[in-house]
Amino acid sequence: MKIALIRCFWIPVSWPPDIGLAYIAAVLKKDGHEVSVFDLNIEFYHKMGEFREKLNQGNRYILEELGEVFLQKYPDLINAICNDILKLQPEIIGFCVWETNAIVSRNLAKRLKEIDPSIFIIFGGPDSYPLFSGKKALEDKVADVVVYGEAEITIRRVLDSISKDRKVIPIRGTIINTNGKIIDCGWPDLVENLDELPIPAWDEFPLQLYVDKNILPISFSRGCAYKCEYCPREMYPKYRHRSAENILSEIEFWFGRYPNRRTFSVSDSALNNNLKQIEKLCDLIIDKNLNVKFGGFVVPHPRMDYKFLSKMKRAGFDGFCYGVESGSDRILTKLGKKIKLETIERIIKETYEAGIRVTVDFLVGLPGESEDDFNKSLDFLIRNRKYIDDVGTSRYDLAKYSYIYSHREEFELVPEEVKNIRLARLKEIVNSLNLSETNKYLLS
Repeated sequence: MKIALIRCFWIPVSWPPDIGLAYIAAVLKKDGHEVSVFDLNIEFYHKMGEFREKLNQGNRYILEELGEVFLQKYPDLINAICNDILKLQPEIIGFCVWETNAIVSRNLAKRLKEIDPSIFIIFGGPDSYPLFSGKKALEDKVADVVVYGEAEITIRRVLDSISKDRKVIPIRGTIINTNGKIIDCGWPDLVENLDELPIPAWDEFPLQLYVDKNILPISFSRGCAYKCEYCPREMYPKYRHRSAENILSEIEFWFGRYPNRRTFSVSDSALNNNLKQIEKLCDLIIDKNLNVKFGGFVVPHPRMDYKFLSKMKRAGFDGFCYGVESGSDRILTKLGKKIKLETIERIIKETYEAGIRVTVDFLVGLPGESEDDFNKSLDFLIRNRKYIDDVGTSRYDLAKYSYIYSHREEFELVPEEVKNIRLARLKEIVNSLNLSETNKYLLS
């Protein structure tokens, strides 16, 4: 089959290309399909100079608004995009849908259907879960099926189904419309052995256009080994990891294909989900004397001491973003963090001493956060200023598929106006300490 995979605008342009879409492209190509990837997000970032400043901010609400503005202001461009896609005569078109590009994705899909009703359209991506907008694409009749969650197994089953009679039977991991009734077919089956996945199909992406031209995303694991109450953990139901040898083989493959791309952004919930895997990977890289860099999100773990961190630095781990979230032990305990601030502070200090760039993420307005708890977060930053390079500053918003979302009656939610006041104060402190607010956990 001829298949086009599309990511519409707008997604924060500071983000690397979509690794989920790259894995799907690789799986489909391995099965013998002819695949073309259209990352319209990065292509139009370079074409639409008037939006560039706002796109660099990465604010979700601004990006959603830009989508509406674009559709009103540039209707002819949608037609031009349709023409470019349809020139390839795809039988299947798959959309990678995020909250910020859902409006544009639905509009483009509708237009493609109007021009060629025979095209089969699949919606997938983060916004396609049932509690997000997965059902809306079917209600608006812009998609023929919605795939949610981990999709490598599901997409193959969907294609097998539609290759017979252009209809989708109930398949785990899909939402379908059967005789006007929208049905959620349940959570998808997962890839148990991640080493069996093909290398992501980055060759299908316009890599020369991305903001960080030398960075490639890479994945060490799926799911999360931790169970924080505020995180949408139901979206990541089972933790699995790749072998260190398999990760190394991918790194060496890309070294051969792109000699100048030696920096990797680890796209996992936490790159240190499995410390045994990380230590083995470090040993392999050091033994081969590879010149490589890694960065990503990290969970503070008691086993991460100066000796371990120094080995990670020698292996190329160059920048960490630690999810500290709060400077109050009471709040961390309440939210399922099984680590004390004293240990977190020790880890941050030793990360700095090992020569690894440190970013810390804070969430203001976490459930149950008192004024005293918030002040402790400010004190944490002041106390540890010497060891911190950047600070991620965000307000807590209730996350669908989190434990808190399903058990709101157990938590005291902080009023929106209080969150906004505290976020402004946090930003003031960060500025007064001459810290950057951007997550620079990865250096190109």
